[in-house]
Amino acid sequence: MDGVSLHTNIPHADGIAVCHAAWDRRVSNHPSTQSLVDLLKLVLILNNFNFNDENYLQISGTAMGTKMAPSYANVFMRHLESAILTSAQIKPFSWLRFIYDMKSNGAPTDSLPMNLLYMPTHSTIPSNALPT
Repeated sequence: MDGVSLHTNIPHADGIAVCHAAWDRRVSNHPSTQSLVDLLKLVLILNNFNFNDENYLQISGTAMGTKMAPSYANVFMRHLESAILTSAQIKPFSWLRFIYDMKSNGAPTDSLPMNLLYMPTHSTIPSNALPT
């Protein structure tokens, strides 16, 4: 399986919830989980990019090139793979993942609950279409 364009397709509410849960499991709580969540929300809300000399605001997922996008997608992918492996009726002998690519050995692919891997379409709007 390949999580193509994963970080551009992570819904904000889901990504924030997954990161919040991951940060709550840290040994050191400095900075606080709430501070990190607030910063994540700022990055996601002010998430813009330029294409063909037009500025766009990414309203779902993260824009390509955002510095936190790979880490954000990695935390989200860890959550997805954990959900898949926990609820699989037939467990694979091995499970390998490199960033967004996953490989399973020993369990038929159709036995894994892949409906947990949802990838909604992402949306962008031109920044000049935003209310002022």
